[in-house]
Amino acid sequence: MNEKNIFIKILKLDKNIYFELIGNQTNIQKGIAIYLATTILSTLGVGKLFQSTVEFLNTNISLVSQDLPSEELSLIRQLIVEFELLNSQYNDTGTLLTTLFNSIVSGVIVTGIMFFLLKYLFRKFPKYSDLIIVFCFSSVPSFLFGISLFSSSFLVQIILLLVIGVYGLATLGSGLKQIYSLRGMEVLLLLVTVFFGTSIASSLFV
Repeated sequence: MNEKNIFIKILKLDKNIYFELIGNQTNIQKGIAIYLATTILSTLGVGKLFQSTVEFLNTNISLVSQDLPSEELSLIRQLIVEFELLNSQYNDTGTLLTTLFNSIVSGVIVTGIMFFLLKYLFRKFPKYSDLIIVFCFSSVPSFLFGISLFSSSFLVQIILLLVIGVYGLATLGSGLKQIYSLRGMEVLLLLVTVFFGTSIASSLFV
């Protein structure tokens, strides 16, 4: 099966795609490559969002400046400066490399936690390599961040960020449910673990 068909099946939440993927252990290399590529796209997409936020605030601040107290106006201008700083950081090669490293470490930590929960809490028999394949291929929706790189609309980028975040959790949940025959609440617990585990792991490198 070629990559195009794999991506389409993942996005459609196909009920057998993850079984097909773990059936070929060489997919672990493809999965890691996809995970790293989507991490780069996500970082660039967030950087683009900061840029659009700055442009949005700069465009609209003049429209509301007369109606706002000086303190609130000063706060908005300070916020613009902070977003400009974040935007410059996300366009830096060093930041991109750091984000890649952080994502790899976060991925190892999160999959480790899921492995522990699957084995000792849910009494399953997970293979760590299978879990890596499911985790990495479930990041496919993040390729949609590529759309945001060609859009100047602040609203479109916000919507994309929310949709991709929810869609990514849905594809991961679908994969975990397929491979480990989990119930809804068990899948939800693992997704919550992923969300908070990623946040905590990322904060360790800030």
